Amino acid sequence: MDIKINNLKKMYGNKVVFENLNLQFNTGVYGILGPNGAGKSSFIKILTTNILEYDGEILVDNIDIKQMTKVYRSMIGYMPQQQAVYDEFTLEQYLYYIGRLKGISRWRISKEIDEIVEKVNLSKVIDKKIRTYSGGMKQRAVFAQSILGNPKLLVLDEPSAGLDPGERVNLRNIIAKNSKNRITIISTHIVSDIEYIADYIILINKGKIVKVGTPDALKTSIKKRVGVMYLSEEEFDKIKIQYSTRIISKNNEVIKVNIIGDKLPNHCLIADIDDINLEDVYIYYIEEMHTRRRN
Repeated sequence: MDIKINNLKKMYGNKVVFENLNLQFNTGVYGILGPNGAGKSSFIKILTTNILEYDGEILVDNIDIKQMTKVYRSMIGYMPQQQAVYDEFTLEQYLYYIGRLKGISRWRISKEIDEIVEKVNLSKVIDKKIRTYSGGMKQRAVFAQSILGNPKLLVLDEPSAGLDPGERVNLRNIIAKNSKNRITIISTHIVSDIEYIADYIILINKGKIVKVGTPDALKTSIKKRVGVMYLSEEEFDKIKIQYSTRIISKNNEVIKVNIIGDKLPNHCLIADIDDINLEDVYIYYIEEMHTRRRN
């Protein structure tokens, strides 16, 4: 399966949400990373046919999805940003209902449900009503319905929204284990959601693609724009006013800090590539770029 996005544009009234979006997706995990309001959710809704009015084209194996809407929808597994679960259903009832909506046969669906609830670690509560679930369990239930039918395209919109750190890690691990051998697109503003599971990162801000690449390539691209300093609390309080920073570690009142930007303090060292992560990339291409344009 190959998806090409050509000159995609979306407007609400006179407001341009995004324009001139050109992307290509093949098998792999793609992270779409950007701040709230960047245009991510509108793009996801178009990609999943929840918004049908737009300019440009989306091609699947060189066929416009507008010419194959029903077939295309059958290829998609979708985890929306807002939890769409039926609280009075048990998990088994919920997944059976969604499976039938997807056109999965009765004889196949029971076996598939058993396999999927095992994958998302919900086997022990399959007969309990979803209203009794924690936030993390509900998110896993929504993820479970998204992989019913083994979709060729899996789209996850802010999958860890509202979860505590432990639940977030658990869900991320489950997504990683079940996202291979298909096109998986994860839209998020949380760097840690995708840093260790995405094959490619798409940075988007204010409706425009800022940068695309593998995590390693993106980190390498800013290597000379990240410095490292060892500071006291007082020194750090001063430096963070002038520069974009990320704390790496604290040890005996000494703070190891990354400084991110085109201009670095004269007395800082260039950071080792192992000390650069995707958060530094995000700071440089999203937050620092905004500052550079403003100035």
